[in-house]
Amino acid sequence: MTHVAIVADPRWMRTMAEAVSAIFPAQIKAFEGSQIEAARTWLTQA
Repeated sequence: MTHVAIVADPRWMRTMAEAVSAIFPAQIKAFEGSQIEAARTWLTQA
């Protein structure tokens, strides 16, 4: 796994995902719930 998209509305969940990305070998990017299509696009272009 090289990329992980986190889709969540609460800001603390996105902040946590971004913080955890520093220790995971995969690239992690957080998106708001309304950005689910952007998350899917990011994953497919990864």
